[in-house]
Amino acid sequence: MEDPVKFGMQAVLISVPGKGAELADLMLQASHIVASMKGCKLYLVQQSLSDEHEILITELWTRKEDHQASLAHTAVRALINRARPIIASMDGKPARLIGGHGVAGDA
Repeated sequence: MEDPVKFGMQAVLISVPGKGAELADLMLQASHIVASMKGCKLYLVQQSLSDEHEILITELWTRKEDHQASLAHTAVRALINRARPIIASMDGKPARLIGGHGVAGDA
């Protein structure tokens, strides 16, 4: 059986000082929005234990195009616009799921 997860993203967002919790909250709001979108298998938000300003996002999507479509969604765009002023830097790395534990039926 072909693996239905074709696209992943690992992102690290660094907030401006004092805004880590707010940025994490916005990313959690994003997770609720994308949860019902076509192709979204996982949207995991974590906050670094060593740096409260560092927010870690792990995404798994059925197709890269589904991920791209999520970025054009009105509610997602609104959250991006709210988050921009409190993001000091960000780095995203596209990935391909190889396997592991935690994504039922996808790995």
